[in-house]
Amino acid sequence: TFAAQLTAFDVDLMTGKLSNKRCWAKFVDVYPDGIAADRAGGIWVAAAKGNRAVRVEEGGKLTHVVPLG
Repeated sequence: TFAAQLTAFDVDLMTGKLSNKRCWAKFVDVYPDGIAADRAGGIWVAAAKGNRAVRVEEGGKLTHVVPLG
């Protein structure tokens, strides 16, 4: 949340070990607090600040912003 980014890893399916840690998406003024992947490969993020949900693609491109009450 406070790093304002999503981090990705590769997973070894035999051992469950993680490797190749990398930044999947870096945000400006979005602090992710709960995520869900969609079928198209995007990630929906509940923003801890700003009362909104956003959809982001790998690399950080925001494609949707949904204001919340």
